[in-house]
Amino acid sequence: MTQIDTDKKIDMSFGEGETCEYCGGDIVEKRVTLHRQIKDKHVLLEDVPAGVCRQCGTRYYAANVLKTIEEHIRGRLKADREIVVSVYSMSKQKNAGIATRRKIPTRKISAPITEK
Repeated sequence: MTQIDTDKKIDMSFGEGETCEYCGGDIVEKRVTLHRQIKDKHVLLEDVPAGVCRQCGTRYYAANVLKTIEEHIRGRLKADREIVVSVYSMSKQKNAGIATRRKIPTRKISAPITEK
């Protein structure tokens, strides 16, 4: 897992009274954990500063935070530690007894991280 460097002053650029562009809810500043998968590599980022909508949970990230996230994902910054993760497959063959399948909704982020 990787932590965003909290020693640096991070301007989150979220002013009081800002509202969500999707539902109109209030945006509050929080520290969140992100999971990203790039090909076969999984990355966890902890203590990421974000604006989070109180109503729908949409997350907003300042440009400098997105740049730091990209540096971590691209491997330019060293990870604080590594962990072992158990992997479970819920493929159709292994779980034929499941009666219903639903698509789990994903959260929107204001500026998607793209892979080059």
